[in-house]
Amino acid sequence: MKVRILATPPDPATGEKQPAGIRIEDLPKGSTRQRIPVQALEQHQQTGHVTIEADRFVYHTVDGDVVFHIRQEPGRYCLTCGERLPDFGGNGRALEARRAQQCIDHVAAHGDKAVKSPDWPHGYENRPSTFTCEVEDLRGK
Repeated sequence: MKVRILATPPDPATGEKQPAGIRIEDLPKGSTRQRIPVQALEQHQQTGHVTIEADRFVYHTVDGDVVFHIRQEPGRYCLTCGERLPDFGGNGRALEARRAQQCIDHVAAHGDKAVKSPDWPHGYENRPSTFTCEVEDLRGK
């Protein structure tokens, strides 16, 4: 999925281009699951092209609204049960070590059933900067 910002001609007085709208391109047919970067979402929200409704994002495009249902927020997730693991907020090595140990302890509680992968050998996945969403509705399409 690609979001393209459509611009109007430059303002003669200031030379600035104002966004005229956005268009979502390359939305895969069939597979509706998408990962949307937090930074892009915040940028589109600031320009008024996205609104947040409870557990949904609504992209207001020139072709009509596209509604995404949030399936997972940024964070750490157990590969075995899918549970979102605790996040204490803040920064620092001691805090990060505490976070990591709590995630490892959660996975260890699954015993022999714990799922691990070459990409995530500790049994949890870290998604610090993306929302996992599914297309719910293509309004106006």
